[in-house]
Amino acid sequence: MKALRTLHRWVGILVFIQVLLWIGSGLVISLLDADLARGKATRADLPVAPLVTEALLPVSALPRPFAGIESIRLQMLADTLVYRVAGRDSSRLYDAFSGEPVVVDEALALAIARQSYRPLSGGEGVPANTAYFEETVWRVAFADRVATNVFIGAEDGHVLGHRNNRTELVEFLLMLHFMDYTGGHDFNHPLIVIAAALALWLTLSGVLLLVTSLRRVGLG
Repeated sequence: MKALRTLHRWVGILVFIQVLLWIGSGLVISLLDADLARGKATRADLPVAPLVTEALLPVSALPRPFAGIESIRLQMLADTLVYRVAGRDSSRLYDAFSGEPVVVDEALALAIARQSYRPLSGGEGVPANTAYFEETVWRVAFADRVATNVFIGAEDGHVLGHRNNRTELVEFLLMLHFMDYTGGHDFNHPLIVIAAALALWLTLSGVLLLVTSLRRVGLG
């Protein structure tokens, strides 16, 4: 029984640490502003394309950049009216009047990011810098109190999301909470199953040790 008591003690310490991580991370996440952490608090709705038909290039006159086109949509991109030609794995932009390809360069990415950004308070929302990120994404950093970054797709100018330091904090806490150290939020993986099995073993071994102790003092 001595070996069982020693093992019970060490497993209890491990389970206790994980329980603290579960409770602590869950508590902090619940206290944070969810909209701010998800980037919704700084995200503004982009303008809808106006109902204009005169002088628009007919859809039939657009180039066919790839096979398997799934949709062609008229939309506003910053202050430009464009056609977005989308396939399963790719998208292209064309000026809705001239049919010329639209390239999402740094200036256009900055304009889109400004348009999609809603300041948290007066005086905030000044773009600090832009960066070409992983060859397919523009990242525009804003100088606000949560260090907001707006990510723009370099291929079609789509706003991929808003992230800030609260987003990164919540993702770190979710990693601890779900014990998913691969960067996901999966709660059905071997590590958490092991933790649950250890907690069950700790309970059963504790009951066994309690019964043994009671019998030893003549109470069982």
